[in-house]
Amino acid sequence: ADHGNAEKMINEDGSAHTAHTTNEVPVAITSHDYQLDHGALCDVAPTLLELLNVKQPDAMTGKSLLKK
Repeated sequence: ADHGNAEKMINEDGSAHTAHTTNEVPVAITSHDYQLDHGALCDVAPTLLELLNVKQPDAMTGKSLLKK
C-alpha cells in the first residue's frame, strides 16, 4: 500500500498517477527515549526495524529517523 497521492490518482491522460506527491504523512511515537529527525519515505522501514531491534537489510537504502 502507498499513500500521499489521494488528491491526484489519475494523470491528465487517464493513466494511474504512481509518483509521490508532497503530502506529509504524520508519525506519532510517544517516548522520552527518542526524537524523530526529518527524512523521506525510504526511511520509514529502517525506523520501524530499529524500534523492533531488527537488523536493517543491506539492500535498504534508507536510514532510521530516530535520534537518540
